[in-house]
Amino acid sequence: QGIEGEITDVVKFNGTVYIAAGRKVYSLKGENAPDAAFIPIPGISSPWSFCRVRNMGGKQDYLLVATDYGVFEITGPGQSVSLEKAYHIPAFKARGLFNSTNNQGTVYVCGPDGLNILRRMPAGWKFAGTFHQVKGIETRTAIDDENGNVWIGTYANGIIRINISGRDTLVRHYGLEDGLPTLRDDNVFIVNGRLVFATPSGVYRYNSADDKIVPDTLMGREWSDGSKGVFNFVRIGPREYLAICVQGSQAWVEKLLFTGNSQKPRVIEAPFRPLTRRMMYNAYRDSDSIIWIGVGNELYTIDEKVPFRYDAPFKTLIRNITIGKDSLLFGGYFAGNSSDTSSFLPLLQQEKGMLPEIRFADNSVQFEYAASFYDKPEETRYSYFLEGYRDYWSAWSSESKVFFSNLSPGHYVFRVKARNVYGTEGEEASFAFVILPPWYRTIFAYIMYVVVAVFLVWGIVKYNTRRLQLEKIRLEGIVQERTAEILKQKKEIENQRDQIAAQKKDITDSIVYASRI
Repeated sequence: QGIEGEITDVVKFNGTVYIAAGRKVYSLKGENAPDAAFIPIPGISSPWSFCRVRNMGGKQDYLLVATDYGVFEITGPGQSVSLEKAYHIPAFKARGLFNSTNNQGTVYVCGPDGLNILRRMPAGWKFAGTFHQVKGIETRTAIDDENGNVWIGTYANGIIRINISGRDTLVRHYGLEDGLPTLRDDNVFIVNGRLVFATPSGVYRYNSADDKIVPDTLMGREWSDGSKGVFNFVRIGPREYLAICVQGSQAWVEKLLFTGNSQKPRVIEAPFRPLTRRMMYNAYRDSDSIIWIGVGNELYTIDEKVPFRYDAPFKTLIRNITIGKDSLLFGGYFAGNSSDTSSFLPLLQQEKGMLPEIRFADNSVQFEYAASFYDKPEETRYSYFLEGYRDYWSAWSSESKVFFSNLSPGHYVFRVKARNVYGTEGEEASFAFVILPPWYRTIFAYIMYVVVAVFLVWGIVKYNTRRLQLEKIRLEGIVQERTAEILKQKKEIENQRDQIAAQKKDITDSIVYASRI
């Protein structure tokens, strides 16, 4: 539609939509026509933001544009005027324009040069002065309160408070030592009647008792615990706001609704979840309840009048299951019984008796799944859980298939659920199956193992018994041989004894005989 560059602001003024994008301001021609297109407004370069200023006379309002080359006024579709040329107002670099809450027709101009003031007079626009106390500081947002304070959010200098109620102008800088989590990208807003500070680490507020800045827990812990930052609060109704939240390079929108006396809002996220999480700067809701949001160089609209059930139920579907290399186990449905025996009923739910058994050789299984929800399917996320394999769900992922390899024998249940772009979880799908053990782990194999073990033990016992018997016989033979040898030696010793005895007797007899002679 002709948009070039990143959209930084959008507004609808006198029935025409305007956007600030890149180096141009565009007006939308033919908003509801098939050939709608954005037409550049000549004469305006490097715009940043718009500001609608109430006419003090009650007539038509004014639309100002902050640019790097001064402030411009949109006077009609395709028409603009430079305040520098028309009213001799300095062409300071302007990034943000903010209406004074105390002085109608007064506009604070934020930018790299500091903070300047414009005022609408009956004769036209007038340059009302500069806050010299912040000259050279890049300011981003400015709000005045009933106590004469002007609160200023800066790009890299924290929060600044200027009190102009008395004779002297008092300036107070708030930094890290005063409670701010960072000095960078701190902005000031009025949300539900209270002054708050939006920072990259959450929402903070001013504590007048000790002149410090503290986390704003009144909005809820999630807004001040550092889990998300806030770049901008856009008021779209009496007690309705759009919060542009940030975390790193991602940004998203949450709608806040305040009711009763509570400062804790009800948060609505679903309508804005389809927005891509690129950086966004501003938003606008027109009188027809259409919200306009620029994301990158794309402009989105959300029509709040159109009823839409963001929590509509849907199913998660298992589309294919393959085993082994490429064998199809499941093709998306089960074959149910029909009264007509020649046909079958396709079923999405697995019934009893439909438990497939997979050979151990095919124990690698791949599951493919999808969701029966077709709004931005590329944003659908899946989480799976294989019972019998692990005991927890996987992290959400856009991947629509998962592969399990070398599954052990046993009973498994694959469970998968989908979450659509609106954050609604679909009905869970499941598939039960059994991985059969290998042949060497079957009951028959175990029986054979027992039989073999029994025979092996019997053989070992038999062998040992025979071995012991043979050893006994061998030992008995050795004993008999040794006994025979001992008996033989005994016999020889006895013979020697008898010989010695005989010799002794002969000698004795000889001596006796000799003595007689």
